[in-house]
Amino acid sequence: MRFGYVINRVDQWFVRVVYARDSWDETLEDWSNSVNDSRLTLVLACAHIAVWFSRQVLRLLMMCGHAASCFLSRQMEFHADSCAANVAGSECCESALIRVRELAILHSIAYQGLQQIWDKKHQLPDSIPDYLVNLEKRMPVEFQDQARNTLLNETPGLWATHPSAAQRIQKARQQGAVGVFHVELPASVLFDDYAGISKTVTIMHYRQNLQLVVTPAMVKPANSFFKETAASH
Repeated sequence: MRFGYVINRVDQWFVRVVYARDSWDETLEDWSNSVNDSRLTLVLACAHIAVWFSRQVLRLLMMCGHAASCFLSRQMEFHADSCAANVAGSECCESALIRVRELAILHSIAYQGLQQIWDKKHQLPDSIPDYLVNLEKRMPVEFQDQARNTLLNETPGLWATHPSAAQRIQKARQQGAVGVFHVELPASVLFDDYAGISKTVTIMHYRQNLQLVVTPAMVKPANSFFKETAASH
């Protein structure tokens, strides 16, 4: 992480010298606009070319530095996954990555339905987690397979700051860690009042993140939305 910080600082310096105009650029431009002698014009044209060429060299170095910083960022993600695998096991890390993708797709589908409900009735579920649980029960059986396939077929580019989930899964499998923490319980058991916290955070999310004017009368139990939601999906 220290090495990555240094390279990021160098990246910022390269961006500034490549793209930002400085006093030398302004001086050359002023001279070019004020000089009438053809010989001096030729000299200034050569100076412009030299500045352009030096910036192309700096641009190349900037791209190399940026590629290095992206590589280091991906390595940090692999290192974090390695720590997770040592704690929970490689198989758990793989299942967690797949589960996160499933929830991301479910989240997208849910928000499309909620937007339609809000536009029509100005109503919303009192707990988004409960809404997602109920929605997933009504998804087609191939939903998990589709989520897994989209995850495993991703390929990151040279400038990706994070490795693809498929690469992370491959690394976890190669590590083959057994882990030291094995508890088959839902994460909700970590909360004293999971249902109450879910409702509180859901209302905060509506008002602060989505900027919706939501009153208590507009919030309904999550399971009351599912006849119309199931029909729309």
